[in-house]
Amino acid sequence: MAPQFTDSMQTALETAYTNAQNRKQVEVTECHVLLSLLQDSEGYFCSLLRFLGLDSKIDQLLQECELVVEKAASFSNEASPPTFSQSLHQKILEADSLAKKWGDSYISPDHFLYVLWNSSKEPFSSWKKPFRRQRNWQLKQSASELERKSCKY
Repeated sequence: MAPQFTDSMQTALETAYTNAQNRKQVEVTECHVLLSLLQDSEGYFCSLLRFLGLDSKIDQLLQECELVVEKAASFSNEASPPTFSQSLHQKILEADSLAKKWGDSYISPDHFLYVLWNSSKEPFSSWKKPFRRQRNWQLKQSASELERKSCKY
């Protein structure tokens, strides 16, 4: 069964795809998705980052993602539609597994953030360095508390 996504996660994936397509890029990566989540400064993903005390890192991460996406491989001639990278597929599967573990039916931005937090790839590893001591922070509990404060997906 194919993974299901919350509206905000579905929108982020569609925006990431469109972004890669407009740039004539070969693949849609997790950086494209992260970029689309970060560009929605009033969205749930950025709200969650602020709630976790990472608000000072949002602009830095946004800039780093822009650079990574800008450097992504692109077609020089007639562009073919981009495909989702193997790495993004893997992150989606990990997020789906996490959602099920948490008792959720849909993949949401908090599942994606948790999976990215555990990634050792750039730009993910550099933006979390100041928080190494908090490596085991409780994202699920923070997301639940944030939901109780009436933030929407």
